[in-house]
Amino acid sequence: MLRRLIARIAASILLLASTAPAQIDPGNHDIFQNGVKVGEIYVPQRSEGQTMYVEHWVLFPNYVYPSIENRQNLEIRPAATRDSSEADFFRRVPWGHGYRYVHITANDTTILPGPSQPAPDFPMFGGSVGQAIQLNIRAVGDPQSSVARCQATLSFHDGRNLPVGTSRTVNLGPNEGTFLTLEFSQVVSRLGQRFELRPVVTPVNTEGDFACQTSVELYDLTTGRTTAWASPPNPGISDPNLDHDGFPPVSGALGQTMRLGVVRTAAGFSDPDQRTACQADLIFHNSQGAVVAQKRVALEPGESDFLDLNLSTQVSRIGERVLFLPCIQPVAAGSTIGCAISVQVFDQFTGWTTTAASAPLG
Repeated sequence: MLRRLIARIAASILLLASTAPAQIDPGNHDIFQNGVKVGEIYVPQRSEGQTMYVEHWVLFPNYVYPSIENRQNLEIRPAATRDSSEADFFRRVPWGHGYRYVHITANDTTILPGPSQPAPDFPMFGGSVGQAIQLNIRAVGDPQSSVARCQATLSFHDGRNLPVGTSRTVNLGPNEGTFLTLEFSQVVSRLGQRFELRPVVTPVNTEGDFACQTSVELYDLTTGRTTAWASPPNPGISDPNLDHDGFPPVSGALGQTMRLGVVRTAAGFSDPDQRTACQADLIFHNSQGAVVAQKRVALEPGESDFLDLNLSTQVSRIGERVLFLPCIQPVAAGSTIGCAISVQVFDQFTGWTTTAASAPLG
């Protein structure tokens, strides 16, 4: 009964949303239905910016539960009475047979419960001996709120969607952060040999909050300096019938390779109708619009592939730089939904990634 009462009161507050703020100010308030007083509310004083607070509701016997059928016109108005404390309110407020008392604990937060933020779908990134890849994660939200938590498992997967290295499960409160690192010497044995990885962030509870922010870094193990950084793209492509023209031009020079990678992300995994392959043409255009490299891919969820452009075939002398435009083109309408792409530029001698960026999909 009490649970139903609280739910109906919450519905009443929502009915007021168009004329009053959802957060009731501290002090005394009267509840009216169709112009008749049917209850009182007292809200204790709170500090500026406080998001956790309580409300005391006393409902008179003539209070009618709002519903679609009775369509009560419910109003909450500031009261002329000024109680100085909760004790004063409880001593003064009317009480008797048929009255109801409701204690409400309010949590005013900017994080919506449930899967309000999708887990990130990263494209692929690679490196070589002497480099490491680091998957960063931090919790977002109001530090005063204990509701939203960043709970996830961090891992790295290869092009066949198999795990590589160790994983790490985190449970972070607002403004807390951590990371998972993998040295490329664990998967390659010599300088210049490369290995491609996909950072994976899996929510621990898919029905709960995912209040997390993530990013990926590649860094030099000797100096500790970051050589490339990227945040995850949004899943999906806004118009599957068009080339992906949201990726900016990228330049390179002699002795470098440009790599256009694509991953069929986890987007749509929960919907059987969306568990389709990523079928696309990976293309590099030069500054005149001519196609200089092209490859068709068909990837099942979790799989990845790439197209390489050897820049030594495009430039002839040291110091010369050439501009290229990477894009992904659907094989058929909708065939690039769930594809995430990245562009990397790496040194052919060391295999080190020096530039990395992910496309702002969606």
